[in-house]
Amino acid sequence: MPENWGNFNNCIQPNNMRNYDCCHDFRLKYPLATIHLLMGIIGSQVQIEVPETAICPLLFTDGTYQVLFKYPENVLNWFHYLGADREGSPLNTLFENETYSAFALMQAMDKFFGQRDEITVQRERGDRLRLSNPD
Repeated sequence: MPENWGNFNNCIQPNNMRNYDCCHDFRLKYPLATIHLLMGIIGSQVQIEVPETAICPLLFTDGTYQVLFKYPENVLNWFHYLGADREGSPLNTLFENETYSAFALMQAMDKFFGQRDEITVQRERGDRLRLSNPD
């Protein structure tokens, strides 16, 4: 192993937390974004309010809304591990809220994409946002 391997002792890596490795557990690898991992960890110790206006951006992050329907078994496994099935968890608010059925979620994401496109760099992918006005 490399000499600096110990540097990883202070890192958070969800697959390592569950002793998953890419050779043996690829289909079980962490499917969500880092923000969801942090919400699960921090939310287990501190109350985090997730406003309804944050739901679509949090689902958009790293294509989470797509992953939900592509890999439901794996996602549900990680939801349970991160406490998303626990009432009061910020992930519960995000993923088990009463507002969004699958159809309502698609409509909300469509609206979010329109808002995103208003601040997207012209002729670029939708994930390239304009952070300032050109001079």
